[in-house]
Amino acid sequence: MSTFNDAKEGLSLTAVIGTILILTCLIINAFNFGLLNPPLQLIIFSWPILLILLSLIGFARRDKVVPLLLLLVGVFFLIPRIESVYPGILNGVGNDFVSKYWHFLLIVAGLILIIGIVVNKLKTDFFTEDTYH
Repeated sequence: MSTFNDAKEGLSLTAVIGTILILTCLIINAFNFGLLNPPLQLIIFSWPILLILLSLIGFARRDKVVPLLLLLVGVFFLIPRIESVYPGILNGVGNDFVSKYWHFLLIVAGLILIIGIVVNKLKTDFFTEDTYH
């Protein structure tokens, strides 16, 4: 049996997916008509952007940990692409950004996982305790 919250969650997920599809088509048309700078295609139509879009869908489903990890990984691997298209915009991050800083990505991802587990456990313990006795 469906509840109001399930319908609301489904509606927001549908709205996010619909918005992503509309924006994608508008961006493709903008490139076709010469309204956007062609080198931007290397940034916009890349696998890191796909991870960022998947994270937006996850946030729309009210998930927190996995979408945050997807967003982190997507932005991490998008930074060198932005720097290669627009040199100097990120203070010369360079092409060796990923090879220099990948271990920080693992540390932050591990912290997000640990904090997510702790927060879920605290929520579960708080809401399952019998506070009426």
